[in-house]
Amino acid sequence: MNKLVNSRKQLINEIRAAFGPITFPTHQGLRAAMAGDDWVSDPETLAQITAKEDIHGEWWEIPEEELKSCTLALFYLDASGIEFYLPAYLSMTLQDLKYENYNHIVFLLDPGAEGEDEELYEYFCQQFEKITKGKKKVCIKFLEYLLETKLDQYCESETKQEIENILVRDFWQI
Repeated sequence: MNKLVNSRKQLINEIRAAFGPITFPTHQGLRAAMAGDDWVSDPETLAQITAKEDIHGEWWEIPEEELKSCTLALFYLDASGIEFYLPAYLSMTLQDLKYENYNHIVFLLDPGAEGEDEELYEYFCQQFEKITKGKKKVCIKFLEYLLETKLDQYCESETKQEIENILVRDFWQI
């Protein structure tokens, strides 16, 4: 077994250890966040959508098909939603390193350049306020792993440049 496969499996285990069990965000799950893209913002409606349509349980129990069908939801989750779903998306991406998997995660993990768009940076910081210490370290390891491995040829050099830019952002400094 090659070194990257071993480190990929090890990184998946590290993600699970760093995030551990997290309370399911009953106020807004993936399906409710998808509704947010359609301008649904009423908290009661979002909680109802979450109760009726989302898969409940531990983050590592969410099927890959569900994660893939709701990638747009990542951009509408609050801090509790990010904390719950991010490790599922990181793990799924590591299990299947395809552009359509890692592209959304790389974009999500980019807080933007400091001083460029303060409003967008503040939104990012609010979304990621629960991603601290070990959780932040494992996100950094995830990005570093993507830099080390062979990605799909589609936009590989652009993606790796984007990852390098993300890793120097103030938010990701420990």
